[in-house]
Amino acid sequence: MKNIGDFYKGLSDTNNDHFELEGMIIEFYCAVIDDDEYTKKSEALLLFKELYDWYCGGTDEGTWQYYERAGKTEEELALAHLKKCGMDEAAKMYALGMHDYSVYDWNAEKYPQEWMDEAERIDSFIMDNEDNILMMLRNILLENREEIEKVMGGKAVGNADDRNDRAMRELCENNPELAEQIRRIQEESMAQLFAMMNSDCETCANRTENTGLNEFACKAYPDGVPSEVFLSKTPDKRGTECANGFCYECEE
Repeated sequence: MKNIGDFYKGLSDTNNDHFELEGMIIEFYCAVIDDDEYTKKSEALLLFKELYDWYCGGTDEGTWQYYERAGKTEEELALAHLKKCGMDEAAKMYALGMHDYSVYDWNAEKYPQEWMDEAERIDSFIMDNEDNILMMLRNILLENREEIEKVMGGKAVGNADDRNDRAMRELCENNPELAEQIRRIQEESMAQLFAMMNSDCETCANRTENTGLNEFACKAYPDGVPSEVFLSKTPDKRGTECANGFCYECEE
């Protein structure tokens, strides 16, 4: 977890390490999409998001899916920037995929094969030019630092789990009663998990197919074993009828 100032310091120091730079770009992207107000207030952030989505299309899901959901205004912004920064081949490839998918009601089965072939060409171009595109994204952030810091303020940059953990810690520090409730819930949850892992139901010969998510069924309880039975201590089931004339029988 970094504040935006620390993030920028690291970004300034990162040049040729592909994986380090990509990791920082991903971190920042996650912070940006955490609040869509950022891209509404900053054209630089909107540009960064749009071109990163394009990059991800080429390295992951396929750029045709990027173009399918991209807006015309955002496409024109991205294309203009590629031309402005002298990435003529990238601009040419970007423009190649700009089609109106709404004509086909966003139904992939109806898209012209020519469009799909063009998207594959764009995918290949992005894969062959990953480093250049990442450096372009880095430069967008560095060149627009003042605007971005003003819009994002003290926004923390890091993964969502880190942000959630920090928010929870701060909440508990300011509310001891809540912290105690959470501690008890965690202890009870761990106790239930341990009981589930050691339940006789797991090894009973009368067990049948599950009836739903995490729900055991058996000959005694064909509609699902009640949680109080499933979580009861091991000796309670042995030699004692569970229901419908059935009791625990160890699997051979």
